[in-house]
Amino acid sequence: MAGVGDAAKRRFDVVPAPFVVESSLDQFSDEGATLPGAGTPVEFGHEKQHCNDKLLSAAMGDPGQIGDRWVTYAGFWVRVFAAIVDGLILWPFFIAFDYLTFGDPFPPEPEVPTADYVASTVVVILLHWLYSALMESSSRQATLGKMLLRLQVTDLEGNRVSFGRATGRHFTEYLCVLTLNLGYLVNLFSDKRQSLHDKISRTLVLER
Repeated sequence: MAGVGDAAKRRFDVVPAPFVVESSLDQFSDEGATLPGAGTPVEFGHEKQHCNDKLLSAAMGDPGQIGDRWVTYAGFWVRVFAAIVDGLILWPFFIAFDYLTFGDPFPPEPEVPTADYVASTVVVILLHWLYSALMESSSRQATLGKMLLRLQVTDLEGNRVSFGRATGRHFTEYLCVLTLNLGYLVNLFSDKRQSLHDKISRTLVLER
């Protein structure tokens, strides 16, 4: 039996290090260990935990400080949910407008844009703009979706934004769409959880 044990040990020793680590994680502590035959300490746990913490804070929010005030920058997913709520609120109005204009709540897009179709598109853009800019520059500093998720839009000093800045923020958001929504993902890599349009308009989205 000793011969079998020695043979098994020799076979185990020639297995590449990554397979040794995977099959023997229970032999190493989270503080670090030395791989068999390697003699080099390897850290386990800390890097993985750090990565998980970064992803979690990016998605769910990150603490920060503006002057002497502690705040929480709104993460990616809570902002997505707020946008979905806003879309659900505005959608019935857009459907009703199309029905009154075209007699169809879901009119097909014409091959050649008609005057009614252009007018409908302009009205949708104007309604969306006024909804966003008026509410984000109001005393509530938030659209209905952001209110529900307890978010608010501020400038870089944490103050209420003007209607002009809220307007700029709204229209620069189209850049996020034009970049195939990649502009929204900037939030995941920003210290203050700003998306592309936040950075351009110099605004923040904070948790209340």
